[in-house]
Amino acid sequence: MPSEWRETTLGELCEVNPDRMGPSWRYDPMEYIEISSVGVGQLLEPPVSIAVADAPSRAQRLVRAGDTIVSSVRPNRRSFLYMRDPKPNTVVSTGFAVLRARAGLDARFLYYLATTQAFTDYLVFREEGAAYPSVTPDVFEDAPVRVPPLPVQRSIARVLGALDDKIELNRRMNGTLEQMCRAIFKSWFIDFDPVKRNMARRSGQRQPSSPPLLPAGEGRGHYRGGFDYSGLVERARELRSKQTAAEAILWELLRNRRLAGLKFRRQHQLGDYVIDFYCAEARLAIELDGPVHDSPGRRQHDAKRDAYLESLGVTVKRFRNEEVSEDPEGVLAEIASAGSSTFGRGGGEGGVSDIDALFPDALVESPLGKIPRGWRVSALGDWADITTGSRPEQRFDTERPEATVPLYGGGGPMAYVNRPLYTEPAVITGRVGTLGMVFRVTRPCWPSDNTLVMFANRPEDFEYLYYQACRVDYEALNRGSTQPLVTQGDLQREVIAVPPNEVVDAFHGVAGPVLRGVDANEEESRTLAAIRDALLPKLMSGEVKVGEA
Repeated sequence: MPSEWRETTLGELCEVNPDRMGPSWRYDPMEYIEISSVGVGQLLEPPVSIAVADAPSRAQRLVRAGDTIVSSVRPNRRSFLYMRDPKPNTVVSTGFAVLRARAGLDARFLYYLATTQAFTDYLVFREEGAAYPSVTPDVFEDAPVRVPPLPVQRSIARVLGALDDKIELNRRMNGTLEQMCRAIFKSWFIDFDPVKRNMARRSGQRQPSSPPLLPAGEGRGHYRGGFDYSGLVERARELRSKQTAAEAILWELLRNRRLAGLKFRRQHQLGDYVIDFYCAEARLAIELDGPVHDSPGRRQHDAKRDAYLESLGVTVKRFRNEEVSEDPEGVLAEIASAGSSTFGRGGGEGGVSDIDALFPDALVESPLGKIPRGWRVSALGDWADITTGSRPEQRFDTERPEATVPLYGGGGPMAYVNRPLYTEPAVITGRVGTLGMVFRVTRPCWPSDNTLVMFANRPEDFEYLYYQACRVDYEALNRGSTQPLVTQGDLQREVIAVPPNEVVDAFHGVAGPVLRGVDANEEESRTLAAIRDALLPKLMSGEVKVGEA
């Protein structure tokens, strides 16, 4: 141990369970976090909004930004979370120990200190109870720890925190990307919006055109869009390199015509201003606002800017940064609505009208209700190969060099094996036990014998198969008496609406690149997590100094 590090106890460095609900509690409902909703450093499920009167008796512990929560029940499961910015009405279960740093201890360093494997092993060794193994608060307080001076704490927390922040950004970004694909699937294949637009055109409803915004002189000299941009281009480049987390998420959703075929540019110069996101085809400007936009002076500046852009015929849509992370589907829906309202005819390859042209202009009756004319009703088993998983000869609870292939159960990855059962993309859902969860798996995997596995007949059908599988009512298919059961035959007989191949191919062209981005983010996060996990014990013990990491 480096000489500047000191030995002490965790109780000397932090408070354990400092606050709980009392008579002064003024929030109703609460945002409640249960142990089962927390995994290894992440929320598996969002907090549940629940009335105080209906909350379980274990909903007692209060948290604030910078706290660390660690499960004191079955600590071997390693359920813990750093509370970045909880809402003021957030309450966690008494099954968590809430750790709050005292003066002289960096809050995020405390998080890493209390979540090393060595600290978990310390808790497991001291747990009591066979059916419900747990540790008491004094076990946390008495834990022997070694800590460096505060500047070193902050440096260590910065290194590890940068990795976790990127993992968290990827997680949030993936949630938004997946919501976007679900929204497009719903629009095309449940609400049949393209068909309804075609029906409106057939009935003679006027479709707005898109008069060009850009003058004929575009691209000559120091002009873009007919405006002098000299001096702003470097500013735009700087903004692209320093984008906020919200801008990074939204750009992933908008780039490469991912939203309704609209082509967006980021940090685009128009006149005297640089716009966060701009679609020239739809004459649509998107601005993301953080707290800096709340000042009176900035609001006045924004109003002048918006009025100038609107005088050019540009529609301006403003969103708060938190809207992108908390309600991405709503943000995308509003952008798509604003874009399509001015993008009616034409719009270039991949535009709204090109998509609509793939759909008919009428709905007809079917066993499933009204579906687009020319579509057919088919059993899922006629459209995809459905089989069951298998029991592996050997499994490992944690990933290791000789076992890196995830073993899937009805609830998702549950262990690791040394070789895959399947290497092609698959849709996996529970057969016995856990029902209703559906997983899109594109990496080599081993589905257990408690799962049903679906394979698309064509590669282009994979995304459509996945979202159709998500719509199945698995509880209605449950045949089990002592435990839930869905049979292979019942799932094969499930009836779906099947569009022509060109429609499915178009959805594959839109959703495929987005979901491949999701897969890339997940792969990056796995790599970052491996780096973090390798660095964590070495940094926290002083074996590796920050400058060497």
